[in-house]
Amino acid sequence: MSPFWRSVLFTFGIFLPAQAQPAAGGLLRGFDLRLVTEGGGRQPSGAPIATAYQPLEAVRQRVRQEFAANAAKLKPPAREPLLALMAQPDPLQVWARSVVPYGLRSGDMADAFAAYWLLQWRIAHGQTPSLSPEQKAAFRQQAVLAVQSNARYKGLSETQRQAVSEVWMYSYLFLDGFYTAASQSRNAAMRKQLQETALAQFREASVDLMALQWTPTGLRAAAAASTVPAPTQGMASALPIAGIYLHLTYTTGVGGAVYPTYQPHVLFTDGTLTTDLSYLPASAAGIPEWRGRRPNAWGRWTKSGSSLSIQWDSPKRKPETWDKWLVARAGSQATKLSGFYRSISGGGNTALGGDVQAAAWSSYDFAPDGTVTTKSGSAASSGGGGTGVGVSSSSRRPEQTGRYRIDGHAITLEFPGQPPLRQWFYLYADSDRTLGIGNRLLSKKR
Repeated sequence: MSPFWRSVLFTFGIFLPAQAQPAAGGLLRGFDLRLVTEGGGRQPSGAPIATAYQPLEAVRQRVRQEFAANAAKLKPPAREPLLALMAQPDPLQVWARSVVPYGLRSGDMADAFAAYWLLQWRIAHGQTPSLSPEQKAAFRQQAVLAVQSNARYKGLSETQRQAVSEVWMYSYLFLDGFYTAASQSRNAAMRKQLQETALAQFREASVDLMALQWTPTGLRAAAAASTVPAPTQGMASALPIAGIYLHLTYTTGVGGAVYPTYQPHVLFTDGTLTTDLSYLPASAAGIPEWRGRRPNAWGRWTKSGSSLSIQWDSPKRKPETWDKWLVARAGSQATKLSGFYRSISGGGNTALGGDVQAAAWSSYDFAPDGTVTTKSGSAASSGGGGTGVGVSSSSRRPEQTGRYRIDGHAITLEFPGQPPLRQWFYLYADSDRTLGIGNRLLSKKR
């Protein structure tokens, strides 16, 4: 790890104000999150540990001053945005506003820990979950049990509870700032380092962040969640999927040009996966039929740290190890798209000096009111290098206008006089400018 990242981690993992010394040595020291992510969770023994506190201004100022002093020791580019954050009238109000959508608040260690845990899950998975009120309440209760099960927090004074909480809050703000900057600048290397840091830190708490999935009872390990659909899957929730993972690969396009793309894979909680997104069964009962359509598109996956290993069912396909991948985001029933999206594919040899070219394209013009207009077509041409006779052809399907409805990883398209068409749907991890519908990858043009 570079000196830059070691200096950043010094802030997050080693440096703690004096009042927070019971937690010194790492923000997650003493936690065993298996207790609350596997099965139903175990109640802590003995009297419950107090987690709430009434904030004192003197403690708040001391924690803030020490964090500001430590931030000043960092090197650019980390130092300036952190100092700007610390210079705000009340940085912790920024924290409070950012966690309100998850049902969290100031004044309790459990809420501060829950926010930090949730942020690290977002960084590890590259997505922001859409949680129901029941899920928010269940996750907060997991955080309460996690804190109360940590013997290091037994007997903390109210002042110490405040200091520990504010350490988590500032660490949240710092990490969220780095993650937002990396996402907005499309800095894949920085995002990967943040992901690796999150995974390593939570391994200290005996849990693999990548194995945790959102269920109606909070964040659960894959083994415990395999029969509970993840809420972000929406209409695809009847399928036990771990998510849609995007793997960096290279493909041949119009004229034979080679370009990078992220290929979607549906990963299931039972360790299977597929690249066939042309079919979306209504329930798990339809998986055998799905597998029978393209058996060579199926295989098995395992995860070790930040790497994924793929073993395909077809003996003709070589095993793969992924180190460059993202987790796609699901939509929600409230998701409305706006803009013109297009996909294009093709082949030929003009990129290699030949005279054969083929292209096929599809477009979707989405409006926030739920309407969509689709078009598609294809074209091919040959300069006649081999025969001396040039040939060209083209076709275009009629334009259609209808309505769309998004629910998790499913989109339903409805056109007059046609039955509804349900297809897989996903968004890129850090932008709405690229999305997937079935096997098509579409980019926003305007």
